[in-house]
Amino acid sequence: MKNYYLFDNSFAIYPDWVQFKDSLGSKYLIYLVPMLTAISGAKKAIDIGVGDGWSSVMLAACLDKNGHLTCIDNDKDLLESAKNKVIKLNPELKLNCIYDTSLNLKNLLPDEMFDICLIDGCHDYDYVFSDLNYCYFHTKAGGFIFLHDYGTAPQVTIAVDDFIYKYDLNHKLIIPPNNSTYDCGGLILQKW
Repeated sequence: MKNYYLFDNSFAIYPDWVQFKDSLGSKYLIYLVPMLTAISGAKKAIDIGVGDGWSSVMLAACLDKNGHLTCIDNDKDLLESAKNKVIKLNPELKLNCIYDTSLNLKNLLPDEMFDICLIDGCHDYDYVFSDLNYCYFHTKAGGFIFLHDYGTAPQVTIAVDDFIYKYDLNHKLIIPPNNSTYDCGGLILQKW
């Protein structure tokens, strides 16, 4: 059985995380990503909008050594930084880094299926709707999609609500509670 490091033990995986320990945005990395990865038994994941690379690193820490991680960002420097952090942590992981906008995912990865998707890319309505559209139809049954900033970024919230309404989705919506542990402004969709 694989151990998943939750709470403050997460910092043992990658000591540089300590500097982000109390930042609001890092809460989903420290608590939710390991939990969702463990629940879904994730072997394949995608990180849309790698930013500073910590979300990619947390996915790499939680995926099997034989797992597969796809990272996409339209900023070359951020993508390269994320790639270097992931390789340092889990050099055996199959890593696919894509320098492009997420609007092109359906053309870049038309047949990929994922166990877990993290969406924290461009917060404009069209990008969020496109990211969610791609991820929902490329997530395996029982897998999770985590959308960062749902409920805190208006365009993200509207795009997600419109997507759910448009496709009349029949799945659970799990909204992280608003407390000091999970206060990350996000939404989790589980694909059924």
